[in-house]
Amino acid sequence: SLFALASLAVLGLKDTAQAQQTGPEWCPVSHKCTPEEKAAEACIEIYQPALGVYEDKTYQLFGNGCIACVEDGIYKYYQMSMCDPSYEVGGICTLEYSPVCGLTEDRQLKEYGNRCGACTSGEVESYFPGHCPNRLAGPHDA
Repeated sequence: SLFALASLAVLGLKDTAQAQQTGPEWCPVSHKCTPEEKAAEACIEIYQPALGVYEDKTYQLFGNGCIACVEDGIYKYYQMSMCDPSYEVGGICTLEYSPVCGLTEDRQLKEYGNRCGACTSGEVESYFPGHCPNRLAGPHDA
């Protein structure tokens, strides 16, 4: 029956998504700041947002990875991607499972099923691929 075929298709997609969730490709890739980066005297002024992580596991958004690394207490960062302006709030997205971690307007990390879901949510301007790191404590209040 048509219902049975639709059910199998949904189950197949669900199984695929569950298999993908467990793979290492969904782990976010961070960059550990090197001693040379920590000692930089100047950084290039190109906006490539980076989420810097402090030693106390709090985080802060910086203009780029260099700026993050020279900040006292930062030991690594996640390279962020900006939402494409073509994504409209409330827009239609595919159900492709390719998780991203979005930084919301209130500086919280929130996981979305894909970049379209994050960027059409109306609460995210930047994100990085993969699951949100669960060991981060929250925004850094300097």
